[in-house]
Amino acid sequence: MEQTDDVERWGIFEVSLEGPEGGNSFLDVKLRAQFRYRNDGLEPIDFGWDVTCAGKEGEYYLAYFGIHQSAFRSLNLPDGWKFKIDIIDTWGMTISPVRGAFEGECEVKLSGKPYIALRIRKEGVK
Repeated sequence: MEQTDDVERWGIFEVSLEGPEGGNSFLDVKLRAQFRYRNDGLEPIDFGWDVTCAGKEGEYYLAYFGIHQSAFRSLNLPDGWKFKIDIIDTWGMTISPVRGAFEGECEVKLSGKPYIALRIRKEGVK
């Protein structure tokens, strides 16, 4: 498949792939995608056993909790830098900024609902 750079910011990019005619495609086929932020590739980041996270270590984190229904999250962000945090409700399609700036060991209160994500950005990085 050819790469394209002309997908709109909020547009949808659809692709059809041929796979095996028999079996279970969810088990037999593995797909890989690369998402880009500010023209820099996002890298997988170890954010704990219950969270899928990607970003640029020390600058930008996107952590998705999936079905886990956490009431809070303890974070260990790099010292010496301030971070802004947004709570993304992927089911309700809302983004809620968390008041204040965070650094080092800190805690963020969450809604306790499933399908929540955290967007954590170093201040000064859009």
